[in-house]
Amino acid sequence: MEGSRINANFSKWNVDRWIDFPLFWYAAALWCGLLLEGTLSHIVGLSALILLLLIGLLLRKRAKTASLRASSTEGTTTQVGRYLLFTLFVGAFFARGVIPGFFGADHSFALDQQVSAVGRVQSVTEKSLRLTEVRVLEDRVWKAVKESVYIYRDAKGEYDPGDWVGFKGRITMVDPIVYVSILYPSGAFHYPYRTGPVQQVLSFGHGIANAYAEHVQSVLPAEEAQLAAGIFLGKRFEGDLRIWMNDSGLGHLFVVSGLHFAMLSQIGLILLGFFRVTDPLRTLLVLCFLGFFWIVTGCPASSSRAFLIILFYGLFRMFSYPASGLNLLGAAAILLLLFQPTYARDVGFALSVLATVGIYCGHRFSLRTNGRVGRYLLPLTGAMVFTTPITIAQFGRMPFLSIPFNMLFVSSVAMVLLIGLLTSFLCFLLHLPGLSAIFLHGLSPFIRLNTAILSFLGKHGGTLAVPNGLSIPFWALAAVFLFTALSIKEPVRPTKT
Repeated sequence: MEGSRINANFSKWNVDRWIDFPLFWYAAALWCGLLLEGTLSHIVGLSALILLLLIGLLLRKRAKTASLRASSTEGTTTQVGRYLLFTLFVGAFFARGVIPGFFGADHSFALDQQVSAVGRVQSVTEKSLRLTEVRVLEDRVWKAVKESVYIYRDAKGEYDPGDWVGFKGRITMVDPIVYVSILYPSGAFHYPYRTGPVQQVLSFGHGIANAYAEHVQSVLPAEEAQLAAGIFLGKRFEGDLRIWMNDSGLGHLFVVSGLHFAMLSQIGLILLGFFRVTDPLRTLLVLCFLGFFWIVTGCPASSSRAFLIILFYGLFRMFSYPASGLNLLGAAAILLLLFQPTYARDVGFALSVLATVGIYCGHRFSLRTNGRVGRYLLPLTGAMVFTTPITIAQFGRMPFLSIPFNMLFVSSVAMVLLIGLLTSFLCFLLHLPGLSAIFLHGLSPFIRLNTAILSFLGKHGGTLAVPNGLSIPFWALAAVFLFTALSIKEPVRPTKT
C-alpha cells in the first residue's frame, strides 16, 4: 500500500524525467562545486547531496516494479542501477569543482588592504578594467583569487581584452565587487598577450568589431552610435547610458546572447535558400558564419553559451540524433566551466545560463496552453523568474516597470534594431559602407526611441532597490518553477494512419 502511494507521487511529478537531462545536472553539480570550492563546510554539502540522492534511490526501490512511464519495461534492478550511475556521476562532477580548492591557496581581500597582483584583462571601460585569473602575492606565495577584480584604469595605458596587467594598489571595495585603487605613478604595468593562435584569432575578431564600431560612429551621432554598438556587439556604455542601463532593467538587451545568434541563423538560412543549398552543407555554412560572429563579439560568456548550444544542436541535427534543450545547455556549460572555471562566479554567465533555463521551463508550461499570448509570455516570464534572484543578490535591485516593457520591447523595437544592425553589418563585411550607412540611418528613429525608454526606466523605477536577502524566496520560486516544469509531460501527438 505504501509502495503504491510512493509510486503515485512519483508518477504525479514525473520524477523519472528529471534524470533524462543528465548533462544539465552534471553542469549544475560542477557549477555548485566551483562556487563552493575549497572549504570544509562544502564537503558537508557534497555528502548531503549524495545522501539525498541515495534516499531517492531507496524510495524508488520501494516502489518496486511499478513503472513511471507508460511505455517503460525496465525492471527494478535496471532502474535502481540507472539512478545509482546518475548519482555517482553527479557526485563526481560536484567533487571536480570542490576538490581543486584544497590543493591551492586562495586569497581573500580585506578593505584598505595593500596588494600586489597580476591578472588578465576581460573587459575595458572608460574608467576601469575587469580582470580574471588574478594572482595576489602574499608572503612570497602567489595565491589565486576566485572573484573578478576591477581596477581603476590608467588614462595613459592602452589596454585590450586578453592583455596581462600587473598592479599595486589599495582595496577600496569588496562587496559586491572587488575594486582596487592603483598606486600612481608606477602602480600598474601591462603587456600584450598575442602569442598563441587562439589569441591571434580573437585579435582578428576584435579588429573587425572595432572597425564596424568606428563605421557606426562615423554615420550616427555619438550617443546613438554607442547604443547601436552596445546592442549589436555588446560594447560597454559610458556616462548616462551606463547608469540608465543598470537601473532600467533592460540590460540583457545590450549583451550578445541567444537572440543575436537565433536571428543571425534565420537570416543565414533565408539567404542560403535563394541558392537552394540543402543540408548538411546549409547547416555547416550557417554554423561557420555564427562561429565568425562569435569571434567578432570577443567570445564572452553569454555569446559562448549561445553559440555552443546552436553548434551542438546543428551537429546533432545533421546526424538526426535527438537532443533536449537542457542537455545542450548542460554540455555548453560544462565546456565553459572546465575551460574557464572563473565563469562559476561570473554574473554574466549566471544570468545567461539561468535565463536559458527559465525560457526552457516557460516553454514547457506553454505546452499546456493553446493561446498564442500564453506561448509568447510564458518563456519570458520564466527568464525573469530565474534571473531576478541574481539581480537581487548581486545588485540589490529587482524589476518593476521594466516587466511590461520587457514583454513588449523584445518583440518590437529590439527585434527591428537587431535585424537592421545585422543587415548593416553584413553590408559592411561585403565592403558596401554606403548601403550599410543607409540601414543605420533608417534605424536612427528606433535607436532614439530605445534611448528614451532607457532614460525613462532608468529614472522612474525600471528596477527597485531591495535588500539582498530578498533573493532567498525568489530562489525558492525558481526551484519550484524548474521542478514543476520538468514534471510536465509533453502532449502526445496523434499519428497519421
